[in-house]
Amino acid sequence: QMLNDTARNVAFEHGLQRSLREGGRVVDLGCGCGLLTRLALRQGASEALAVEIAPHLARLARRMLPEAKVICGDLRAVMVDEAERFDVVVAELLDAGGLGEKIVP
Repeated sequence: QMLNDTARNVAFEHGLQRSLREGGRVVDLGCGCGLLTRLALRQGASEALAVEIAPHLARLARRMLPEAKVICGDLRAVMVDEAERFDVVVAELLDAGGLGEKIVP
């Protein structure tokens, strides 16, 4: 459902237009299939790191984003070199219903 949520996707795209400079570096935390990473690359990001904990989604993101570095793992455990700073962090960590992430008991 989230992929088809036009209002949400347009809002993220506008946010990236306002915050990302041409050639900026982006990290997408909880990238899923990589939609937000794709939007960042389309807005001119020179590099993108996408992190996804679910192996099947990380595999899909790798196929969809050959120009990005995709890591399958818990974002809390991913380590990057201190010299590897990012200009923009994007994250959409809720699933379509809010129930999958145990936000609603």
